[in-house]
Amino acid sequence: GIPCAVDFPMEVGDLLWQGVTVIIFMGISLVIGVFTYFKVKGDSSNYFVSGRNLPTWILVATLGMQCLDASASLGNLDLAYKNQFWDGAALPLGLALSLIMMGVFFAKPMNDMNLLTLPDAFARFYGEGAEVASSLVTLVSFTFLLAGNLVGCGKIVSFLFGMDQYIGIMISTAVIWAYASSGGLMSVTYTDLVQGGIGWSGFIIATAWIQHNMPNHAAVSASFPVGDQTVYAEGVADADGYDPVPNAIFFNWVTVIVLAFGNCMALDFHARCYSAMNGIAARRGCILAGILAGSIGIMNTFNASTTRALYGPSSPHAEFVANSCSATITVIGCFGGAAADPSLNKTCNAVPLPGVPTCGEWKPDPYANLKMLTCSKPECHFFADFDGSGGYAAGTEDYFPMNAFLGGWYLLGIVAASMSTAAGAIVAMGTVFSHNLLRKTGKISETNLLPFARASTLLFSIIAGLIAMTRPNETGYFLIVAFDCVFASGVVPLFALVYWKGIKPEAGFLSLVTGAVVRIVLEFVLPKDGLLLWVGSFALSFGPGIEDPEMFDEAIMFGKLAEVCPQEVLLDMTGLDSLVSPAVSLVVLVLVQLLPIKGWGGKWFTPVPQVDAHADEKREVVIVDAHADEKREVVIVP
Repeated sequence: GIPCAVDFPMEVGDLLWQGVTVIIFMGISLVIGVFTYFKVKGDSSNYFVSGRNLPTWILVATLGMQCLDASASLGNLDLAYKNQFWDGAALPLGLALSLIMMGVFFAKPMNDMNLLTLPDAFARFYGEGAEVASSLVTLVSFTFLLAGNLVGCGKIVSFLFGMDQYIGIMISTAVIWAYASSGGLMSVTYTDLVQGGIGWSGFIIATAWIQHNMPNHAAVSASFPVGDQTVYAEGVADADGYDPVPNAIFFNWVTVIVLAFGNCMALDFHARCYSAMNGIAARRGCILAGILAGSIGIMNTFNASTTRALYGPSSPHAEFVANSCSATITVIGCFGGAAADPSLNKTCNAVPLPGVPTCGEWKPDPYANLKMLTCSKPECHFFADFDGSGGYAAGTEDYFPMNAFLGGWYLLGIVAASMSTAAGAIVAMGTVFSHNLLRKTGKISETNLLPFARASTLLFSIIAGLIAMTRPNETGYFLIVAFDCVFASGVVPLFALVYWKGIKPEAGFLSLVTGAVVRIVLEFVLPKDGLLLWVGSFALSFGPGIEDPEMFDEAIMFGKLAEVCPQEVLLDMTGLDSLVSPAVSLVVLVLVQLLPIKGWGGKWFTPVPQVDAHADEKREVVIVDAHADEKREVVIVP
């Protein structure tokens, strides 16, 4: 009895002007990047850390744009649309907390160290072994981060032009690489100012219009038997808060923790802190950017509830898996007053005819949010509110088309967020690869460092583009993978090198390596089914659909659906490995530091002194105590 899904009323030709606008915007970013090629003037300091003279207001813009990337914007919307508000909001919340933590714990002390890259800090305190290990870990992390943003940008380009999604990723990769590699961090900074102004204003203005002029949650219906809400407050603390729909509460909390701590190892965040005019500017920039970007990102999440209302399971566009049954999700009953009856305790099993014998599993539309933002014809977005539970007068049936200009502006915001973070990732990887790894070959010096850095950015762009093509519709997935890597291995030794006076090189190195190894092992050892559900009464799979008419009647009329619809309890411990790995890393660091273990010494485990390659004379700065107020400087004149 479920009707066929209504077709999307817009055609590719209707979206052409928005697609052209996006291409023009990308072209402007490319022109700005090429312009900064000449501003760099062959100086690696300009390319890698933008001359170390950025003021607070520019840092707020460029750090905020790095924080509010494609995952925190489009990925956020996709996750909240498919699940619930907190599944999407966990991304911008975790990223915002990470910038605030950077400002509180790392921005000033790391800026004071006069570093070029984050692995330089590991070399300064732990030796070249930790420098290489941290370089490899962060390069893996940022390859996934870049892939996630290429997915977001490529998805929009392919949708607007009706092209294959892989072509969209390829176009995005080429444009972003071209302008990022031209001017390095300087080009990223210049474009961030333009992208941030357009992107953030688009998010704010369009969101205000959407929330005021369009439905912001789905009404009570057969598919939402207890109705929907914009935000379920209990979703952050109650595993059964979405009864009878499962809640990935454990994974969501792990996501916040991973992003908050893992991003403290973000190469792009650190590069901007090093480029600040001083430590105070770096600290202020991080904290202000975290508050601003986090607020915009979480505000953006509310739009996913509008998409659920217009393209969710109760909408005319909904599709369902035919061969799927559920004993907990209700089709018949539990409407209107019944849904609000306290005696039901929100559980639809209390009504006489519970369960879905077939077509129980909803198939979310991977392009639903883009359709919501671009559908502007009068026949777009039909919405019915039969009993007033959707925020309108009972019996309301109407169309709610999107404002075409604001929808296009919003899309530019997502593209800007995607391009900014992707460009920052490309520059960061090229810098680390050339400076911290290739230099070890002895064939790279200050004179040819910049050409090698630019060349290496192409390699990582291609690799990330290929990874993006493996999951072209999963906009938030790669972000979590990216910072899971560095949270497991790098965060503990990073805190130690800044705040543990006299930390041993061996402790930092073993802490880093052990965390990475444990994370890899647990990835394959822990039970995972890919559905990210572990706790809660409704963490159940869908059973096979009931096709036999006699069995159908038995199940529904006599309440035997639970007997004929076998639903397995889901067990996906994804997230536990993310918490255990840094805990093991911490234990190893403390044990090695406190036990009377003899230092290994040698080139790989001896702290590397700071060298100022840009001084007129060769200056070797030996830091006797990195945590003391005074530092001893030895000048060696050739």
